Amino acid sequence: GEYAQSRNYTTDFVYKTPMGLLIICIDIGIFALYLRNLCSSWRAETDAIRQSFYRCYGLIYSGAFLSLPVSVIIVQSFAPWVRSEVIFIVSNAAHCIFLALLIVGLWPDYAQPFFCIDQPSALAQTFGVKTELLDEGQELWQPPRLNGDLELRAAV
Repeated sequence: GEYAQSRNYTTDFVYKTPMGLLIICIDIGIFALYLRNLCSSWRAETDAIRQSFYRCYGLIYSGAFLSLPVSVIIVQSFAPWVRSEVIFIVSNAAHCIFLALLIVGLWPDYAQPFFCIDQPSALAQTFGVKTELLDEGQELWQPPRLNGDLELRAAV
């Protein structure tokens, strides 16, 4: 029985293994990198409205990186045979909360000023075709026509 195949596996919690701890450490490392980049973006931004975007949304969504480590800490208080189910429920509930916050934050009726959706923009006004440059009745684009030898010729 000592050398049986069943001895090669663990019935312990997956995040108590070395690879599980490595995953948690990588997640915390990515969180630290995200915070560093968020702070540098916030400092580089000169517009106060956009700075408030980084402060508000950046900090809220930094919690997405912490959902796994916090879930692992929470499930330590549960019995080992239910930890997998509890971490599944806790982490999926956290993801649902973050998605709901994203939907609420991007809802069109509550347009935030830092998204610049409601303000007329110089970029939005310069793109496009000015119709007064076209002759009357001329179309913007004509599909290519095939002649008798099946050569592709541009429409004139």
